[in-house]
Amino acid sequence: MDDLPPGTEIIGDNTTSHHDASSDVTSDPDQPMNWSSMRKSVHFGLLQLYVMMVFATMCSTVPCWSAWNTELNFSYDQLNNGYATQMAGLAVGCMIFVPLALRYGLRPVWLATSLLTLVTAVWLGNMSSLWEWYIINLISGLSGSPNEALLPFVIAELFPVHRRGLMNGIYLTFQLGGNYFGPVAAGYIVESQGWRWVWWWCTILQGIITLAMLFSLEESTWHAPPLQGCIPSTTIVSHKLDPTGSDKPQLSELTKQSTATGSVYPETLGQSSPSRSKKSYRQRMALITPNPYISDMNRLPGALYKPFRLLLFPAVGFCAIQFSLAILCIAIVVTTQGTLYVLPPYNFSAIGVGNMNLPPVIGALLGAMIGGVATDYLSLRVAKARGGVHEPETRLWLFGLATALSVGGLLMYGLTIAKGMPWVINAVGVGILSFGITASMGIATTYAQDCYHHVVHDAFIPVSFMRNILAAVVAYAMPPWVEKIGYYNVFVCLGCIFAVLGSTYVPFLFWGRLWRVKTAARYRLEATTKLNPGH
Repeated sequence: MDDLPPGTEIIGDNTTSHHDASSDVTSDPDQPMNWSSMRKSVHFGLLQLYVMMVFATMCSTVPCWSAWNTELNFSYDQLNNGYATQMAGLAVGCMIFVPLALRYGLRPVWLATSLLTLVTAVWLGNMSSLWEWYIINLISGLSGSPNEALLPFVIAELFPVHRRGLMNGIYLTFQLGGNYFGPVAAGYIVESQGWRWVWWWCTILQGIITLAMLFSLEESTWHAPPLQGCIPSTTIVSHKLDPTGSDKPQLSELTKQSTATGSVYPETLGQSSPSRSKKSYRQRMALITPNPYISDMNRLPGALYKPFRLLLFPAVGFCAIQFSLAILCIAIVVTTQGTLYVLPPYNFSAIGVGNMNLPPVIGALLGAMIGGVATDYLSLRVAKARGGVHEPETRLWLFGLATALSVGGLLMYGLTIAKGMPWVINAVGVGILSFGITASMGIATTYAQDCYHHVVHDAFIPVSFMRNILAAVVAYAMPPWVEKIGYYNVFVCLGCIFAVLGSTYVPFLFWGRLWRVKTAARYRLEATTKLNPGH
């Protein structure tokens, strides 16, 4: 049998209901995959609170637009351009913070960006001029960028393959929860306490989270010696499974190959590994944890452009396209809600504008279940039927549902709001849209993680850049585009684009495994020569 492609894994014994997926795990207690459940929960939970507040701070501006238009004389085009500047900051920020995280550790990046978010909240509470609006949005985008590129990497390092879908679903729920719950709360605060108090509450909550991170969020970067840097094509778990008669590869065949490609860590080949004691609290909470295998900063500039080569890997390119579509939809919803709901026939107050984010919350929760829990369950069931062999393409079986809901929801929301139809129809449409794009983002993220686990942090740099730069371009272009052809035709065009690009999952169902085979050699080269040689 030919060498296994990246992403093909053995995730458990098909004779029991227990599945034990592992990805190059050693006995080192500080390797994130070996952390206790409590240690993982505290770390992951703090990061989710951080993500939610970062996005709440970025997105709570929309219910304030009407007040700023009246009090500060900001036009809606200027407010829209500020939002586009924020998207540009999100796109550029990942290119700055990811290389720094790989050189100095994740903890200083989380703390620095949390402090930056705190600064933007304080500044927004004191804002009085247009230039401040643009600068604040740029800084806000920069501070929010690491979570988009680094959180998928953290999930891949903390959790085995059979739990990644669930954890990506939780991550997207908190991210979109900040996107949507922030404006809901902001609407009520604007009406009851004034718009400046939106940011004082953000300051208080972000300050609490920053303090909690300072004392409880440990460094999760784990460096292995580069001498152990041969990347395996698959993960072999020590269970012995009986053949099932399936025409898919069985574990009994695959174990014969486990030494053919080598492994990242000696223990996976049965070799001994030096015993290591768990780091002390002080070591785990160090402000900086330099990568011992990068001696200087000379290699960091390459990290700004080399990750874009990973877009040539089909799974990464697919993920970038789907995330771009999803963030594009979110950007359009944000700008149209802030612009159209304050005008006739809706004439919504700040509370009304904020409450229109409740349907997307419901949709996001349901979408996270489909894109997370359902795909994990489906993958396990199919892997069991295949004798324990997990193929990442199994996750894409539900992608057609996500695409159909996204396109339908986008058209239902956009065409009805363009015609001034009852807000209830808009609300149902945006809820369906949120369901679809949350599911699609969860599936696409987990698919990329499964296929190219060892380069996932680099892979999400171009993914984050593409999705946010596209959102920025569309946000800048939206006013003249609408002026030329009208909102109705704009949404018709967007629906057609989404339908075409959202269907790009279909070729992966047929040729995804073949493409992973063809990119295997290139993947191993990228994985062994990447900036962080320890993973």
